[in-house]
Amino acid sequence: MCYTVNMGKKQTYFLSLLFFLAFFLLNTSLIFAQTPQLSQRWVCLHVEWCLDQAAWNENPRRAIPNPLCAPGPNGQPVANGHRVRLTAKPEAKLLPSSDTYVVECLATTKGEVCTTGNPTTDNTVYSKDNVAALLASDNYQFQGIFQSDGKTAATNPVKSKANGEIDPVEWQSYSKGNSRKFFGLNFFDPNGGNQFSGTGAVQQGTFSFETQSNLKDCVSIAWDPYGRVFDSESLEPIPNASVALLKKRNNGTFSQLLAGEIIGGAIENPYTTKDNGYYSFVVPDGTYKLSVTQSNYVFPNDATKLNSGYTKAYSELYPQDTGLEILQKGGVQHRDIPLDPKTQGVSYPVKLIEYFYNLDKPTNKALLEGMVSHPLTNIKLYSIKPTGTALALVRYRLIKTVQADRYGKFKTDIDQSKFEPTEVFGDMELEKVDLTKTTAGKQPIFKKLLSFLFGAVQNVEAAQSSTSVIRFNPILNTLKGYAYDIRKNILPHANVGVYLSYSGKPYHQVKADENGYYEVPSERLPDSPYDIQYSTIIGGSQTATTSKFIAQNSSYLEKNNINLNVNKSSSKTPSSGKNSINNVAVNKSSSQSGTTRFPTKDEGTNFGSTQSPAKQPTLTKSASQNNSSLLFIVVILLFLIAGAGGLLAFYLIKKNKSQMNPY
Repeated sequence: MCYTVNMGKKQTYFLSLLFFLAFFLLNTSLIFAQTPQLSQRWVCLHVEWCLDQAAWNENPRRAIPNPLCAPGPNGQPVANGHRVRLTAKPEAKLLPSSDTYVVECLATTKGEVCTTGNPTTDNTVYSKDNVAALLASDNYQFQGIFQSDGKTAATNPVKSKANGEIDPVEWQSYSKGNSRKFFGLNFFDPNGGNQFSGTGAVQQGTFSFETQSNLKDCVSIAWDPYGRVFDSESLEPIPNASVALLKKRNNGTFSQLLAGEIIGGAIENPYTTKDNGYYSFVVPDGTYKLSVTQSNYVFPNDATKLNSGYTKAYSELYPQDTGLEILQKGGVQHRDIPLDPKTQGVSYPVKLIEYFYNLDKPTNKALLEGMVSHPLTNIKLYSIKPTGTALALVRYRLIKTVQADRYGKFKTDIDQSKFEPTEVFGDMELEKVDLTKTTAGKQPIFKKLLSFLFGAVQNVEAAQSSTSVIRFNPILNTLKGYAYDIRKNILPHANVGVYLSYSGKPYHQVKADENGYYEVPSERLPDSPYDIQYSTIIGGSQTATTSKFIAQNSSYLEKNNINLNVNKSSSKTPSSGKNSINNVAVNKSSSQSGTTRFPTKDEGTNFGSTQSPAKQPTLTKSASQNNSSLLFIVVILLFLIAGAGGLLAFYLIKKNKSQMNPY
């Protein structure tokens, strides 16, 4: 007897979903097995600023052309403070005959943010539109990338030559005074497959810690002229002041300069000052005036009310030192502008305005360069460490103290080579310096009397804190540890991606072994801040900061005396030659004769009942074994799906039979 199975819509949808899931899992296994894991290779470019650097450093008002840059439309050299000429460094070549993205990285309040200058290309490289983000935060305007003649538009990416060099290109852009660096970026398959965008094959064993030289001595350039608006009594910079630039017209009157009067429209007028009181205008030759408004202040100031301590940080005061009219002709004009408070001098919180944070891998030094809001700020740098069972790092000890210059700029390094296994750099404390203070012996008699009677010398509001703390995630020189989810459960066979803080595409990828253990060597990690992302074949992902990575793996790191600040290769990862690189560290066999040390309970794993002597964990034996494990999981899932489908079919047949034979 034959039975006809009449399935309802719900049953049909359920079976369709089962078959779709089976098809997806089968194809997913093929994708994991076949898709190359592209990595990023960054090279610091040689930069020629299209101003004479020596003359500018000597006097920021001297704008002299750099003859190495392309001449202007009339064939004569042009001093352009917003343009650079870029070439490859002799000691740090690009991948040969490869698509090379020219990248500009700016120091911002959130650290380094990089862009190709084009939203579409940014989405290709970073999966994010960094141009839009920089425009919103720093009024960034990309004005073009040009071929060596300085006129013809160049494509980005450019094609490198067979010797790893590129033809000179000139890059022009505008922003609110940010420091910037320039890089060449290549994508490549670390396993020796084809490079990104169809360029030639990359041979293994050719890079060998080359990042140490590729990213060495990247010079930052801050190319906007500047002036500052400051409180004439407290001598602190004034944020949110509106500075308007007025141009003298042919009839002798002054009116506001418009963006349409500037080539490229690269002007913000009026300009709203940042927390450091900075403003900046880049304008053609002419005669100008400045007008400043801020609800709590009066412009122009009364020179008799100006605190004499201003000379510690400010100069060329406008208008009392320089006059009302500003003649712009050839050089850059600098003006600091004091404003008189309507009530009393105001104190503002000290802030980190912009910064670069990088790692010098050969020396294991953390490098910090940037600008704070207040002149001569004391900067205290601390290390951090895990504490107890909390997944957090806390301040451990003071490493050093440095002082910003009169403009708020600073540059320093932190030697991490002798840090303890789980100790890393991570805390910066900013402490304001009161520019109004003088020594007791030099105070006037009436101020000494006021100090004795009222305990105060200056009439300065003290409501705002004089210190600020900034927390950094460490830039680890190597990664050795376990992949965990947010509940601190081990993630076996997780795909591990390293992501730059401003990018949605992985810098490098590896796969954890069956115990969730993985390694990423120094040469496969960036020298700037990054996060770690774990994903599994059944979907879902977890993102961990480097701070969380240390906290989650603290017991393992301490027990095995592993210092992630050191760039030494794993002793478990054999080298095949002087220039060899283990591109995917977890695919190398163990040198511990198969002995496995599973994580202990206090290391947070749910496998903690099985332990061996404290040795390094076994890495996965080979890529084929990884694929075999993946195939095994897929087969089990397909078996379960098939079983569920069989049970459903049996149920439907029985149901249909019972409906046909009710007795």
